[in-house]
Amino acid sequence: MVGPSQHTTDSRGTITMSLKRLFLGDDRDPVDQYRVLFGGDDPLALATAWARGVIDEQGIAPSDQVRVVAALRKVEPRLGLLPAAHLAKTLAR
Repeated sequence: MVGPSQHTTDSRGTITMSLKRLFLGDDRDPVDQYRVLFGGDDPLALATAWARGVIDEQGIAPSDQVRVVAALRKVEPRLGLLPAAHLAKTLAR
């Protein structure tokens, strides 16, 4: 049985997500990915500062969350959609 945050690989090498993640969404904490990408004692603050620098450099308004997410993921391709959306919401506040 596959747990809620696990996946299996079929005979063709295709990754099959668990039903929970597929239907209910990703429940992982975005800060965990910030910790991997940015390190430090306060990965959320480091990720937020980095993201603000990206959008400032590109002239994107924090309120334009779709463009913010796209810009962040273009600059840092390892950044997942959920963590990027979380940063966009944080910047828009």
